[in-house]
Amino acid sequence: MFTRRSVIALCLASAALGLAGCRTGRNEIADAFARDRVRLLGVNVETTREAYATAVADLNQAAAEMLELFDEPDRDEAFVRARRATIRCRGRMSQLRNRLRQVEASAAMLLEEWAKETRAYADDELKAKSRADLADFKSRWEPLRLVLRECADPIEPLFTKLDDDVLALKHRRSALSPSLTPPPRDRYAAVLEAVNARATVVDRACEEFTSMLPRGEPAL
Repeated sequence: MFTRRSVIALCLASAALGLAGCRTGRNEIADAFARDRVRLLGVNVETTREAYATAVADLNQAAAEMLELFDEPDRDEAFVRARRATIRCRGRMSQLRNRLRQVEASAAMLLEEWAKETRAYADDELKAKSRADLADFKSRWEPLRLVLRECADPIEPLFTKLDDDVLALKHRRSALSPSLTPPPRDRYAAVLEAVNARATVVDRACEEFTSMLPRGEPAL
């Protein structure tokens, strides 16, 4: 429970902090948040990188499993497992899309705040230096942004094949023939090669970007 004396002391401390901010022409709290925005962007890039790797691993597993399910004697079980694997992969992709939105939003927030704050400088030399640093940051972020924007492109053709095979396994349950011709063993080879190649590009781009970010604990 606050006493009257503690409330007065808190008010005086807050006023002093406000005066200090006025004297320097800066908002110290805003500056602290700006430093945290860089850290937050780094965290979001890393979680996006992990989400992509997890999605790609599940897609590779689903493709391998799908081919085996055509040899499964229990046709009902084959269909159920195929559908479950595809649903799991779509869930991973939904998580990845959320991560992609978060990382782009955190980058946009940082860049917007930085650009706005450069206009607060009274010193032209400091303003020019800050704007140059901002331009440099943008030039380093832009390649990763483009990579992340396109990272899901090779995955859609893979889902097309998975969906076709799930449907084939569904219809196989009602087929009267004792055996059906399974798909060729290399059915997924080309699309998986494209997905895995893009995964390597994404991983390297994320690593290159985060390695340039400043290290350390978030500002208090």
